[in-house]
Amino acid sequence: MSNKYKKSCIFKIVLAGDGGVGKSSLISRYVTNKFTTNYMMTIGLNFMTKNVIVDNKAITFQIWDAAGQDRFRPFTDIAFQGAFGALYVFDLTRPGTLFEGINNWVEKNKELNSQYNNCIQLLIGNKSDTPHDFDKESVDDFLRENPEIKIQGYYETSALTGDNVETVFMDLGALIADRRKII
Repeated sequence: MSNKYKKSCIFKIVLAGDGGVGKSSLISRYVTNKFTTNYMMTIGLNFMTKNVIVDNKAITFQIWDAAGQDRFRPFTDIAFQGAFGALYVFDLTRPGTLFEGINNWVEKNKELNSQYNNCIQLLIGNKSDTPHDFDKESVDDFLRENPEIKIQGYYETSALTGDNVETVFMDLGALIADRRKII
């Protein structure tokens, strides 16, 4: 980054979703532009950072990966605290990861995040590269039936191919910056 971008804002972002939906893969694809097939399950928390430019403003994304398995949930609380953005990730090939899982993650964010009312929340259907019967209408129906979930956008991604991954994070950054009047 050049000197004209010296001052950087830090945007804490949490990726939440059930185990095996591809949160770690999405983060790795975004930060390193790599995909690996031999991921180890996230135990508790993990995070990575990436410096980007959003509308001529230097932004550091601090991206927290909350473990999806129930037994690690006590360790994931810190990921939600103070998060400016939340990406709720589900697996397009496993509908239960949306219909049964996302509400729990939204409730966790509400409970633990003092920034919840200003937190930009996006819904991510991951593994779009894999054959699935899931359609956007199912997501729309889910969101209509759960109006308390305040989702500002829905994206389908593939950590394997990288499809739409960059777009999600850049759109999230722009939405956070706009909401917080940073840019």
